[in-house]
Amino acid sequence: MCQDIIEIKDGLLELYNTRNPFELCRCLDIKIIETNLGNNILGFFQRIMEEEIIYLNNNIDNYNEKKYVCFHELGHVVCHPELSICFLEKTLYITDRYENQADIFAAYFLIPDDDKIDICEIENMTTKQLSSYFKVPERLIELRFEQRCLEPIKAL
Repeated sequence: MCQDIIEIKDGLLELYNTRNPFELCRCLDIKIIETNLGNNILGFFQRIMEEEIIYLNNNIDNYNEKKYVCFHELGHVVCHPELSICFLEKTLYITDRYENQADIFAAYFLIPDDDKIDICEIENMTTKQLSSYFKVPERLIELRFEQRCLEPIKAL
Protein backbone atom coordinates (compact mmCIF):
# COMPACT_ATOMS: atom_id res chain seq x y z
CA MET A 1 0.00 0.00 0.00
CA CYS A 2 2.83 2.44 0.76
CA GLN A 3 4.24 1.95 -2.72
CA ASP A 4 0.78 2.67 -4.16
CA ILE A 5 0.64 5.93 -2.21
CA ILE A 6 4.09 6.91 -3.46
CA GLU A 7 3.01 6.17 -7.05
CA ILE A 8 -0.16 8.25 -6.61
CA LYS A 9 1.92 11.14 -5.20
CA ASP A 10 4.45 10.87 -8.05
CA GLY A 11 1.65 10.81 -10.63
CA LEU A 12 0.00 13.91 -9.19
CA LEU A 13 3.33 15.74 -9.04
CA GLU A 14 4.07 14.83 -12.65
CA LEU A 15 0.63 15.94 -13.84
CA TYR A 16 0.24 19.13 -11.83
CA ASN A 17 3.78 20.07 -10.73
CA THR A 18 2.72 21.36 -7.30
CA ARG A 19 3.02 20.37 -3.65
CA ASN A 20 0.34 22.87 -2.65
CA PRO A 21 -2.76 20.95 -1.49
CA PHE A 22 -5.11 23.83 -2.28
CA GLU A 23 -3.77 24.08 -5.83
CA LEU A 24 -4.02 20.29 -6.25
CA CYS A 25 -7.64 20.36 -5.12
CA ARG A 26 -8.35 23.10 -7.67
CA CYS A 27 -6.68 21.04 -10.41
CA LEU A 28 -8.65 17.93 -9.39
CA ASP A 29 -11.91 19.89 -9.20
CA ILE A 30 -12.29 19.20 -5.47
CA LYS A 31 -14.15 21.95 -3.64
CA ILE A 32 -12.70 23.21 -0.34
CA ILE A 33 -15.05 24.72 2.22
CA GLU A 34 -13.68 26.37 5.35
CA THR A 35 -16.25 26.42 8.13
CA ASN A 36 -16.54 26.13 11.90
CA LEU A 37 -16.30 22.41 12.72
CA GLY A 38 -16.05 22.88 16.48
CA ASN A 39 -13.12 21.97 18.68
CA ASN A 40 -12.63 18.30 17.79
CA ILE A 41 -12.84 18.09 14.01
CA LEU A 42 -10.04 19.54 11.91
CA GLY A 43 -11.41 18.37 8.59
CA PHE A 44 -13.32 15.77 6.66
CA PHE A 45 -14.26 15.00 3.12
CA GLN A 46 -17.61 14.24 1.60
CA ARG A 47 -18.62 12.71 -1.67
CA ILE A 48 -22.03 13.84 -2.91
CA MET A 49 -23.01 12.21 -6.18
CA GLU A 50 -19.89 12.83 -8.29
CA GLU A 51 -18.68 15.89 -6.37
CA GLU A 52 -15.91 15.73 -3.77
CA ILE A 53 -15.74 18.34 -1.04
CA ILE A 54 -13.06 18.84 1.60
CA TYR A 55 -14.20 20.68 4.71
CA LEU A 56 -11.52 22.42 6.78
CA ASN A 57 -12.08 23.86 10.22
CA ASN A 58 -11.80 27.63 9.96
CA ASN A 59 -10.44 27.62 13.53
CA ILE A 60 -7.10 26.33 12.22
CA ASP A 61 -4.86 29.39 12.43
CA ASN A 62 -1.56 27.78 11.49
CA TYR A 63 -1.09 27.60 7.70
CA ASN A 64 1.19 24.54 7.94
CA GLU A 65 -1.44 22.69 9.98
CA LYS A 66 -4.10 23.68 7.44
CA LYS A 67 -1.91 22.30 4.63
CA TYR A 68 -1.45 19.06 6.57
CA VAL A 69 -5.19 18.64 7.18
CA CYS A 70 -5.94 19.42 3.53
CA PHE A 71 -3.35 16.88 2.31
CA HIS A 72 -4.70 14.32 4.79
CA GLU A 73 -8.23 14.75 3.43
CA LEU A 74 -6.96 14.79 -0.16
CA GLY A 75 -5.23 11.50 0.67
CA HIS A 76 -8.62 10.03 1.55
CA VAL A 77 -10.15 11.35 -1.67
CA VAL A 78 -7.48 9.89 -3.98
CA CYS A 79 -6.52 6.76 -2.00
CA HIS A 80 -9.98 5.78 -0.74
CA PRO A 81 -12.40 6.72 -3.51
CA GLU A 82 -15.09 4.45 -2.04
CA LEU A 83 -15.16 6.15 1.38
CA SER A 84 -16.31 9.37 3.02
CA ILE A 85 -14.58 9.74 6.39
CA CYS A 86 -14.20 12.32 9.15
CA PHE A 87 -10.65 13.01 10.29
CA LEU A 88 -10.75 13.40 14.06
CA GLU A 89 -7.35 14.44 15.39
CA LYS A 90 -7.45 14.77 19.13
CA THR A 91 -5.43 11.66 19.91
CA LEU A 92 -1.69 11.21 19.52
CA TYR A 93 -1.88 7.72 18.07
CA ILE A 94 -4.16 6.88 15.16
CA THR A 95 -4.58 3.15 14.60
CA ASP A 96 -7.12 3.12 11.81
CA ARG A 97 -5.51 1.97 8.58
CA TYR A 98 -7.30 4.58 6.44
CA GLU A 99 -6.11 7.37 8.70
CA ASN A 100 -2.55 6.01 8.53
CA GLN A 101 -2.69 5.88 4.75
CA ALA A 102 -4.00 9.46 4.56
CA ASP A 103 -1.17 10.57 6.86
CA ILE A 104 1.41 8.70 4.76
CA PHE A 105 0.04 10.51 1.69
CA ALA A 106 0.36 13.85 3.52
CA ALA A 107 3.88 12.99 4.72
CA TYR A 108 5.12 12.27 1.21
CA PHE A 109 3.78 15.57 -0.09
CA LEU A 110 4.84 17.76 2.83
CA ILE A 111 8.33 16.31 3.28
CA PRO A 112 10.57 16.55 0.19
CA ASP A 113 11.72 13.51 -1.74
CA ASP A 114 14.99 11.92 -0.63
CA ASP A 115 17.00 13.45 -3.46
CA LYS A 116 15.85 16.96 -2.49
CA ILE A 117 16.92 16.70 1.17
CA ASP A 118 20.34 17.81 2.41
CA ILE A 119 21.18 14.67 4.40
CA CYS A 120 24.21 16.32 6.04
CA GLU A 121 21.97 19.04 7.45
CA ILE A 122 19.42 16.69 9.04
CA GLU A 123 21.23 13.43 9.78
CA ASN A 124 21.68 14.05 13.53
CA MET A 125 18.30 15.67 14.18
CA THR A 126 15.71 14.18 16.51
CA THR A 127 12.13 13.55 15.41
CA LYS A 128 11.10 16.75 17.19
CA GLN A 129 13.82 18.76 15.42
CA LEU A 130 12.87 17.26 12.05
CA SER A 131 9.24 18.13 12.75
CA SER A 132 10.23 21.75 13.31
CA TYR A 133 12.60 21.77 10.31
CA PHE A 134 9.96 20.46 7.87
CA LYS A 135 7.06 22.23 9.65
CA VAL A 136 5.00 19.04 10.00
CA PRO A 137 3.65 17.06 12.97
CA GLU A 138 6.08 14.59 14.53
CA ARG A 139 3.79 11.76 13.46
CA LEU A 140 4.50 12.55 9.80
CA ILE A 141 8.25 12.44 10.44
CA GLU A 142 7.83 9.00 11.98
CA LEU A 143 5.71 7.78 9.07
CA ARG A 144 7.98 9.24 6.39
CA PHE A 145 11.37 8.25 7.80
CA GLU A 146 10.93 5.47 10.31
CA GLN A 147 8.36 2.96 9.05
CA ARG A 148 9.78 0.00 7.17
CA CYS A 149 7.20 0.16 4.41
CA LEU A 150 8.38 3.62 3.39
CA GLU A 151 11.47 4.59 1.47
CA PRO A 152 14.15 5.04 4.13
CA ILE A 153 16.51 7.96 4.27
CA LYS A 154 19.87 6.25 4.21
CA ALA A 155 21.50 8.51 6.80
CA LEU A 156 18.74 8.10 9.37
